[in-house]
Amino acid sequence: MSSFASILTLFLALGTIASHVVILAIIVSLVWQESYFSKKILPLVKHYAVLWSFIVALSSLVGSLIYSDIIGFDPCTLCWIQRIFIYPQILILGFALWRKDPHAVDYCLWFSIIGGVIALYQSVSQLTGFSLTACTSVGESCAKIYFLLFGYITLPVMSFTAFVIIALLMFVKKVYRVETQ
Repeated sequence: MSSFASILTLFLALGTIASHVVILAIIVSLVWQESYFSKKILPLVKHYAVLWSFIVALSSLVGSLIYSDIIGFDPCTLCWIQRIFIYPQILILGFALWRKDPHAVDYCLWFSIIGGVIALYQSVSQLTGFSLTACTSVGESCAKIYFLLFGYITLPVMSFTAFVIIALLMFVKKVYRVETQ
């Protein structure tokens, strides 16, 4: 890998780990909603869920295009399918920010759940060697690992993380009721 690719990959891997911490904080806040921490975090998450989801989706688009078009990592079939589920969210969330469309939450939640299942399947397949299908595209196999950082971070793990964080943000936006005191 070139030095640009190495630096980008390290930066995105650290961002993935930071996202894992955010995911954990949101889950803990949802489980223990009566805690002081949750009462401070969940209203903030609900208020900024669409904006943060837009940033995650846009980062995913930019990252995937840099990896495929600049660095030269050929996307496999499962990678293309994941792109099908992340790219439209940029438009949906962009319009939701602009027009305050409440239906965007439902659309993005389902796009993220479906895309996340595909990314999870690819992640598990890559990290364990177990695969139900022989996935190949014109150039690359879905089992090809371009990099492995911190013992578990690969491109599909990054994708899975993006889908999970968007799904969690949309879930909080949809179901969490802010208590007025």
